[in-house]
Formats: sequence, C-alpha cells, structure tokens
Amino acid sequence: MNEDLTPGPIIDTTTPSVARAYDYLLGGKDNYEVDRQVVEMLRTVAPEAPLTGRMNRAFGKRAVRYIAEQGIRQFVDLGSGIPTTPPNVHDTVHSVDPTAHVVYVDVDPMVVAHSHALRSIGPGLTTILADIRQPETVLDHPHLQAHIDFNEPVGVVIFSVLDVIEDKDNPLGIVQQLRERMAPGSYLGISHLSTRSAPDAVAHSHKISRETGFPAVAFRPDEEVLKFFEGFDLVEPGLVDVREWHPEQDTPHVKIKLVGAVGRKAG
Repeated sequence: MNEDLTPGPIIDTTTPSVARAYDYLLGGKDNYEVDRQVVEMLRTVAPEAPLTGRMNRAFGKRAVRYIAEQGIRQFVDLGSGIPTTPPNVHDTVHSVDPTAHVVYVDVDPMVVAHSHALRSIGPGLTTILADIRQPETVLDHPHLQAHIDFNEPVGVVIFSVLDVIEDKDNPLGIVQQLRERMAPGSYLGISHLSTRSAPDAVAHSHKISRETGFPAVAFRPDEEVLKFFEGFDLVEPGLVDVREWHPEQDTPHVKIKLVGAVGRKAG
C-alpha cells in the first residue's frame, strides 16, 4: 500500500504548476487561480485545448491496457499528475490484473498529497515524490524498488512529461538510463507535444511560458520523439497522432497535437 512519505516542500500557489494546470484542463478541482489563468490564456488561441488533454488521457488508457494485456504486471508512471478523474493508470492495470504493481512518480508535492487522498489504495500501489530529471534517484528509490523488479519486464509510461523537460536537462539521456534498467520484453509508452500543432498555438504556448513562469514547453518533431524509442521495437501503428493509436472512436481536429507510441524492448 502507499507508504508514508517524509514531508515534501511547501506547495507554491503563486507559480503555475504543470500538474495543477493539467488538472484544470481535464475539469478537475485541485488547482489554483494561477493555474487556471495559464489554461485560459491558452484557450484564447486553442479553445479546444481541454479536448487535447482528454485525447492524451484516452491514449494513456489504451496504451496501458495494451501493455497489461501483453502480460506486464508491474508499471511505473513517471510524471503521473493529479488523479483528476478515473480511470488512472492503476485503474486500467487492475482491470486486467488486480494483483499488478503500480508506482506513480511526480515532482509536485500536491500530486503526492492528492494521490493519498483520492486513489483507491491497495496492495502493490504507491506514489513517490521524485524528479524524472534525476532518473537514478527515481530508479534507486526504496519505495520503487520495493514494488518493481527490474530483472523482470516492466511497463514504463511517460505521458506528456518529456515535453516539459528542456534540452539542457537531456530528456533523451533520461530515457536511455531508464532503458538500461529495463529487462528485455519491457514496454515503454510515451506521448509528446508535436510540431504537427498549429504554429500560432505553438507560438502562444511559448509566450505563456515567458509571461507566467509556466515551465517552457517543447513541441518536438517526430524524428526527435522517435529517438526516445531507440532500443525498442515500436508496436503498430508506430508513432502517430494520439488520436490514431488503436482508436476507439472518431475525434475532431485540434490545434495542439500530441504524438504517441508504445515500444517493446528488444532482446
């Protein structure tokens, strides 16, 4: 079950948070005015932005279910975010196998606090406060190691998180360190903001970051996103618009686009 954590840093309510802004985008209530302002600024150019958030969430559900259906019984969700509305990763995984282990990782202390309050806590489920930009700290965390055996295949998912990691923090190197620990037969699922997005929405997103203190957002081209999957064999249909990955229903056009893929570690 969720272990008690050493109290984290005080929650900053004066600077917009990625997790809280995403929570508001999805219709959640665990956010502050500073977070809502960022989303409303984005909606002046891309009024359908909440739909993009829901598409990303739906892709995550389909990707996680696919990985679980391949027999994976341990998952790490990096940058998990606030559990706004089910199904969250553990809901989807446990619908396939209630005994599977799931570890949520996030750098925002509010995420951890609300994870304790809102998630259905059960055996094999924990949330840890850690920064994906320090992958060794994440991988060596005692609570993660208590639930995840990297000698066995694992599902690692990173949904719309690498796009808020700047190039100077070496996002590719982060994923490479994760890959080195993952056993052959493991799966990696990623979604990422794409340069397929409308240019005015991309430009406005950068303007919001400059003006509000919201973390800089990287819209990366397909060839850069594909580099995250080096050492993995992509599951069909490969890297595509998240709407097109094993779709369950038609979705309308949006200005802010994400691409996503799932890969299996070779070997």
